[in-house]
Amino acid sequence: MSFEELLIRNAAETIMGIKCGSLLPLSQVNSYQIDTFKVLEENGLMAKRLRKKNRSPLLFLYRKEMLENILSERHARRILSYFGYEGNAESCIEKLTMRFDAERCPDEVGIFLGYPPEDVEMYIINGGKGYKHSALWKVYTDEEKAKRVLEEVLECRKRCSSLYEECKDIRKLIDYSRRKER
Repeated sequence: MSFEELLIRNAAETIMGIKCGSLLPLSQVNSYQIDTFKVLEENGLMAKRLRKKNRSPLLFLYRKEMLENILSERHARRILSYFGYEGNAESCIEKLTMRFDAERCPDEVGIFLGYPPEDVEMYIINGGKGYKHSALWKVYTDEEKAKRVLEEVLECRKRCSSLYEECKDIRKLIDYSRRKER
């Protein structure tokens, strides 16, 4: 599987602007992937490598403006401040990187992925148990909304995979997402 196919499989919804962030496994970065990162960054997408210490690397792909909006929400700030997050999106991502190095997967990562803060908080309180539904995340509050979001994400991934099969170029997918925004 190519790096672009990995991006589409794991982050189509972020590439298309449906979700603020996605995580994907990342083994080695080669020059082709660096070119892909440049294309992503030129189009409002940022990439940050998480898990730096003795673990398989993990890439956090995100839309900075969307993430900043989420991180500025009162409920999200309250949850993150409990874990020592403060400052702007960049400083919060640095803290997230440190938390990934210290733990397997910090519970608050759901905030960075655009999951409802209410569900992230209930996940933390309940230790991941007692949820109503499991979609992209463990749902404790609005099950119907979660199902709609999951449907939208799965449809986006399917559509992006089809488009990529036709063109084999991530730039064309990004161009498509820009046309859709207008």
